[in-house]
Amino acid sequence: MYTLSKSYDTITPESAFQGDYAESGFVYEDERFESLQDMADEILREGNIEIGGNCPDIWFTTGDCEIDYMDSSQTFFGFHPKGLTQPEMTYLKKLLGFQVIIPSPEKRKIERNGNLITIDFKRRA
Repeated sequence: MYTLSKSYDTITPESAFQGDYAESGFVYEDERFESLQDMADEILREGNIEIGGNCPDIWFTTGDCEIDYMDSSQTFFGFHPKGLTQPEMTYLKKLLGFQVIIPSPEKRKIERNGNLITIDFKRRA
């Protein structure tokens, strides 16, 4: 079983002026999925997905927002997998459409839509 939480952040014109969210919280917490494919399908329902955060706390966020045209608010969603091993996280990224290139144990490269991100994992002495 795999565990995923879905969060949201809503921005209104007033909250944007203050530099804060109008509302944030969880849509659901610790939802269980039978497979990583099921988890990926749930995440991809929101459309365009980007990687948020840094290792080891990686999450996925919607690149596009949900817009409420009545009050001009915008809501972004975040997806937070829990307890995945590195190979499981790599596989989930592939299922989500990210290309993962591992040229050496010290570096990890992630590419999506032509954007390449290199993360250096060199150990400090």
